[in-house]
Amino acid sequence: MMLNLITPLDFIFYFLYHKDMKIHVRNYTLPHMFVGILPSEYIEPQKVIIDVTVTYPDVIRPSTIAECYNYADITQYLDTLVSKGHTDLIETIACDVLDFIFQNPNVQHAQVIVKKPDIIPGAEYVAVEYERSR
Repeated sequence: MMLNLITPLDFIFYFLYHKDMKIHVRNYTLPHMFVGILPSEYIEPQKVIIDVTVTYPDVIRPSTIAECYNYADITQYLDTLVSKGHTDLIETIACDVLDFIFQNPNVQHAQVIVKKPDIIPGAEYVAVEYERSR
């Protein structure tokens, strides 16, 4: 078993420069989502792109995944969204993702952006952005 030794300098650094930890998942693409209120959006799947930022308390020197928020949990959850079937609103998707993230009691803040590219001619994408804090 390896010990995670913390030096006095670590404590000084922690208290002087303490910041929360953040993880980012950027441009996670779900290429075959059924989302939207238009009749065509019930028939043809479309691409949805999701960005997630999660803030949780810093630890002095993380050495195991148990001390961190595992981004794989987020991406695995995002993959399940496709199997849920049709969703009318991208706002619902954003709220569902936040609900999942906040099941972890260590999460302090999270931001989710859900983008639908290729939906409005002339626009790179349309998107909603939600944030939640404890």
